Amino acid sequence: MPPRVILIVLAALVVTACIAAIVWSQRSKQNPPSSDLDSLSDLEISRLARDMAVVEELIKEGDLLKQPREVEHWLLFDSEHNRDSCMAVVQAMGYQCEVLTPDEELPELIGFSATHVSAVDVDTIHKSSWELVQVAQKHNGEYDGWETFVIRPDP
Repeated sequence: MPPRVILIVLAALVVTACIAAIVWSQRSKQNPPSSDLDSLSDLEISRLARDMAVVEELIKEGDLLKQPREVEHWLLFDSEHNRDSCMAVVQAMGYQCEVLTPDEELPELIGFSATHVSAVDVDTIHKSSWELVQVAQKHNGEYDGWETFVIRPDP
């Protein structure tokens, strides 16, 4: 096996182990010790892995994860009615929301962005993203991810 493939496989194993450790840590704080990873849905594990991947990129850039900054999330829907009803709930949660505008590449796009100020450490950002996943699902929508900018320490 080429060295690059071995490194990718090892990185995937490390990420999986980190996910399990973080999830276990979060669950053990909230639930009695009898709780386990079997109680997590595949969707939540997948969302946590994606959140961790973005945080890992921020860490590589030297980011101060605990420093609050603007974070933008995207939610997508099958109808304007579902989008609008979900957007009202998300706004009530304290997010600033803006309807996404369809363009030539995505002419049937129905969604909105939700922006808030937050730290982006894994625990904090996963709490936000998972909450938005659940709200979107209640309105027949899908959470599409988040982005932010890097904040580095002063030189």
